Amino acid sequence: MNLDFLTPELVDTLIIANIIIALAIASVRFYRDLRRPTAMSWRSPDETQPSVPAIHESDS
Repeated sequence: MNLDFLTPELVDTLIIANIIIALAIASVRFYRDLRRPTAMSWRSPDETQPSVPAIHESDS
């Protein structure tokens, strides 16, 4: 296998390109993670209220 075309400059360019692509993908994933709604916003208003039974006047 003849790898004479693989000069140090080409290898450096490939490494730098790989780092740039990886940083771009990581930044997109990080941005999407920050834009995702939190766990509290997923719940309906009924689920955020305490589960205390209602007291009726006729029960007393």
